[in-house]
Amino acid sequence: MQHPCYIYCAIFCYSFTDIVSYPFVLSGGYDGQIRLWRPHDDPIINPLIPSLKMNMTIQQVMKGHEYCINCMTFSQKKHLFFSGDSGGIIKIWKKLRDNGFECIKSIDSLKVCYGT
Repeated sequence: MQHPCYIYCAIFCYSFTDIVSYPFVLSGGYDGQIRLWRPHDDPIINPLIPSLKMNMTIQQVMKGHEYCINCMTFSQKKHLFFSGDSGGIIKIWKKLRDNGFECIKSIDSLKVCYGT
């Protein structure tokens, strides 16, 4: 499966914590949706070895942004990630135990910065 539109940002997570036990990729694009990709052949893949082919499948599609997603980043412990769109909305997403994410907060950066 592919993105139905342009991809503007993607982040790769290879850290293993008590919540994340496999590498994954988050991608965001023009449609305002974030896709969680994970390898489907072997959950323990070394991304530093170029001869290994990573076959990725979409595990979750996260909706919530009305505008194209321009940026994403993880918190230091990687149990939260943040996404920002071209309309000025920042969303905070929390990692769930079932290996998905849910939006826990939306912030309108224009209202915070300009008090509108």
